[in-house]
Amino acid sequence: MWADLVDDNSYTFENLLPYFEKSVQFTPPDASKRFPNATTEYNPAAFSPSGGPLQVSYPNYAQAWST
Repeated sequence: MWADLVDDNSYTFENLLPYFEKSVQFTPPDASKRFPNATTEYNPAAFSPSGGPLQVSYPNYAQAWST
């Protein structure tokens, strides 16, 4: 939407996505520490293997009411 408003295609989602992917360091949850019915779904391909300064993960512990 911003790209349309300022008439600058360098601000499109497709052009900025690689920078967002490079900014995140994803750590998957430790499934052995979670309740069996507290599974998580994620796409590891959505994150750069080199990672960045922003740490993102799922908690290892899930509250009983959220399972």
